Amino acid sequence: MRERAVLVAVQCVAIAWFSPGAGFPLDDAWIHQVVARTFAETGTLGFAPDQHGAAATSYLWAALLAINLKVFHVEPTRWALALNVAAAIATGQLLFGLVDRARPEHAEERTWRAVAAVTTLFACVSPNVLWFTTSGMEAMPFVALSLYSTTSGLRPDTPPQTRPSRGARGSLRDRLRGRFWGPGVAAGFGAGVLALLRPEAVPLGGLLVFVSFWRTRDVRAAARVAVPWLAGVALYVGSNLAKTGHALPSTLAGRRWLWFESTAGLGRVDRVLDFLDAWNTRLGSYTFEVGGAVLWVFVAIAAYGAVRLARGKAAGIGLVFVWALFHAAFYALMLPTPGHGGRYQPLTPLLFALCLPLGATFLLGELARIAGLEDAKLGARAALGVLPFVVLAAPVAGSLRKANALAVQHIETTEKGAGFYVKTLPPGNVAAFDIGASTWTSGRRVLDLGGLSDPKIAALLEQGRVSTWLEENEVEWLVLPEAYENVLPDFGDYAWRLHLRENAAIRLEPMRVFETPFERWLPAIKATWNAAPKQVVFRVHYPKGPPPAEVAVVAPAARRPIEDPAAIVPRRDRIVAEHMLAVLDAWSFPLEIHALPKPPPPSFEGRTSCAIAFGGWGFAVAGCRIHASLKTTLFEQAGRYLDAGDMGGAVRAIPHLVASVRRLADPTFHPPLAPLDPPTPGGAEYPASKAGRYGLALFALALVVATGIDLAARRGLRVRRSAASVASVASVSSAAALLFALGGCARDDDVARAVVHGRGAVEQALANGGSPNGSGGRVPILAAAHAGDAHVLALLIEKGADPAVKDANGVDALIITTRDGNPTAAAVVLGALRARGKGVDDKAGPRVRTALQDACAGGNVELVRLLLDANASPNEKDWFGQTPLHIIAGVEGLRAAIIAQLLLQHDADASLTDARGFTPLHAAAMTDNFMLARVLAREPVRVRTPAGETALDVALRYRKDRAAEVLLQAGSPLDSEGAWPPLHEAARMDAEERIAALLAIGADTRRRFAQKTALDIAKEHGSKRAITLLEAGAHTPPRAARGLPRDL
Repeated sequence: MRERAVLVAVQCVAIAWFSPGAGFPLDDAWIHQVVARTFAETGTLGFAPDQHGAAATSYLWAALLAINLKVFHVEPTRWALALNVAAAIATGQLLFGLVDRARPEHAEERTWRAVAAVTTLFACVSPNVLWFTTSGMEAMPFVALSLYSTTSGLRPDTPPQTRPSRGARGSLRDRLRGRFWGPGVAAGFGAGVLALLRPEAVPLGGLLVFVSFWRTRDVRAAARVAVPWLAGVALYVGSNLAKTGHALPSTLAGRRWLWFESTAGLGRVDRVLDFLDAWNTRLGSYTFEVGGAVLWVFVAIAAYGAVRLARGKAAGIGLVFVWALFHAAFYALMLPTPGHGGRYQPLTPLLFALCLPLGATFLLGELARIAGLEDAKLGARAALGVLPFVVLAAPVAGSLRKANALAVQHIETTEKGAGFYVKTLPPGNVAAFDIGASTWTSGRRVLDLGGLSDPKIAALLEQGRVSTWLEENEVEWLVLPEAYENVLPDFGDYAWRLHLRENAAIRLEPMRVFETPFERWLPAIKATWNAAPKQVVFRVHYPKGPPPAEVAVVAPAARRPIEDPAAIVPRRDRIVAEHMLAVLDAWSFPLEIHALPKPPPPSFEGRTSCAIAFGGWGFAVAGCRIHASLKTTLFEQAGRYLDAGDMGGAVRAIPHLVASVRRLADPTFHPPLAPLDPPTPGGAEYPASKAGRYGLALFALALVVATGIDLAARRGLRVRRSAASVASVASVSSAAALLFALGGCARDDDVARAVVHGRGAVEQALANGGSPNGSGGRVPILAAAHAGDAHVLALLIEKGADPAVKDANGVDALIITTRDGNPTAAAVVLGALRARGKGVDDKAGPRVRTALQDACAGGNVELVRLLLDANASPNEKDWFGQTPLHIIAGVEGLRAAIIAQLLLQHDADASLTDARGFTPLHAAAMTDNFMLARVLAREPVRVRTPAGETALDVALRYRKDRAAEVLLQAGSPLDSEGAWPPLHEAARMDAEERIAALLAIGADTRRRFAQKTALDIAKEHGSKRAITLLEAGAHTPPRAARGLPRDL
């Protein structure tokens, strides 16, 4: 009993420490609260009074929450926490009993009980499990009921039930208890209740019935399990059939669209690998902070620990592992995702945290036996097996606790904030994608746009025709999640994903934005996968334009091949893009894509009316006469991926951009294409590819090794006597390897090899007859440039090395030292080049850039000054058509401004355009480099892009407020239809963060737009936070008046 009491006490302390207080980290938790409120008020178990089962799968959880709302009236988040704490305590007690009964054959009972208590405690207070307990979801009740059902009288050490003789039947009470509440009935009851908690748990009852019959060969014993289980299933399915005509709720279709739209086209194997590696990442980040490879080894050790536990006296624990594997396999096939924070499969992190230290303890014991240390105590081995994992998990618990608190704050700020605003809106139908917190706080009926309530909406999501549903239901107000940038159809920008942008049938007018700053949102989204960074409330207008065309959904396996002879596109991205091309085929717009390492010949043509080739060199278009701006659009949008080296992102962006240009001629052209990820430097390294390449193999290898050690120990292998000989062999091998390594370096005239050892070694190599220009393909001066050693570079040049020599990729020493940001070494090479009368504008690399362009990309002011003084051209263009002034748009603002001044002093032309048609000022506007924009705007450039946009138009389209403010202050006209000055728009939407950022750079609070200042707009729209900030800012002198230079 002492162990059990300690377990409860420590669990309660850990949960109290981890709890973020009032609030939930997930919108789904608020959905359950809304369902509970509806049930308590109307008797309908659904999201809305007339929609049984809408947005609800866990009927039991909603009913438990409704008891509080109907009877007790405790603060809802506290009540949910109390239920989860009770479930967590029950989990700990049940799990401890299981492990305690699984005592190994030779383990001392008292010691094993202590080991069972410690490992159970570690599992129950592991970071993931603490998060489940405070999430407001039904994860912990699911775990507790799973353990209760699988352990209630179904252990192998429970003897088969036989019918007692008449004289041995005992009292009436005992006879009734045995008849109506035997072990089998308890198990069946637990399975039936679990089916009411989660419908995917229904198979557990069938598994228990099978095990009961197989173990007892008694139909009556199996019936005791089956009857209460089937009663629970009948209640769940029957209520659904009676109320909706469907056996199961409609949430699955909506969830599948949410999680898998971005990977449309991938096969089942790829998604299962995704699923495995998502769990690898989850366990390796929020149970322990370890790399992927190490985590695969940990999983193997945990699997070994599970096998050893199942081999113990109470082998019934094996049924728990079988159920956990079955449950995970169900999700791997039907909905292969761990869900928000791993909540879909809560048994996985619990059992992993339990079995890993036990597996390590068992392995240490077997290794001790093999080493002849039979007297090694179980307690000592357990300490060595558990303590390292405690050390690894402790800091993760702290970081997850902070991330969870940020997640709660994010939901409170964005989704509940949007709900409070919706509460103040005039009467009218409201719809939302994240429906939980906004519905709870608004008190209004909110229509579900996420496909959780109605399978028809899920079908419209797949077709991209949700706008027709909005119009049919006369929705006037719409709440949507939104990403920080909404130029490309990003995964987090739901107006794009729902085809509500560029849609002639609908126009969204933003009214309020509720946003969490990036640095606070990022830890929360990584830890919980909870919500997009913004919630935006829109007023919906219906301009009577044509809606998206109705085209049949394309089969998941449909693909149009992409030509990629050099395999420059990652396989997964290519498959998704090929499916996107199949979608375009179905929409009667065949498109070819060619991924080529080098530019195609000028005669490049495709087999269809539209063909696009791309690579690190840029884009080539053949045919595609849908709009003159296609090529510049490709360079502007997909070029961002090429510039980051993200070929996979580029190939997925191309179909989107073609569709966007096509919509200029045909507004009904809205093919449902997979959303994009932001550009990733070097391209996205997909975790699933890691699982496929080495993860599963590493897991299998580690499991085989652990099993081999176990078998060797059980068969009596001992190596104690041979330990000394093993050590001797290791010493001799090490010495031989060292001598071999030294022998490999014996050659002393290799100048390139000597570079890494410094000037003295190079002088010695030269004295021994080595050439300063190298031999055997290695070039000493390039090696010295990579090493960044100016003294060695000077020595080699003095001895006759050619400073202009290039490697196979056309890279010379000047470009190497410039890319490495080494002005001292670059000065040596520059001096040598100038002395020999050679230029400094040679180009190299996939971006075809000069040394000056590389120096600008690195933001190195000293290098830029050196190169300009050496007569480097400030107007050379790279493959993207960008000059040094364009390139510095991506550099930190102050350095970019200083470099711009240097370039302009050396006659840089600020009117040159790149492949997008952007001047450097357009580029600065796009990246929100307001300091650079301030320098460039002193000499206004009125160049417009091929689409007719000024730099201010670009800043407004990309929502780069600070750059737009600088351009307005410089006199740029605001002539785009529907455009607002950023401070006015932020005031209208009560966007506190945007207003603060604008005021920080000296935004003009006195500027009038439509005869009104930003403060007037804020007062007109009741933007309370904006009023406070603007009234304070109105009394603050402009930045220039405070002594800060206007050009920096």
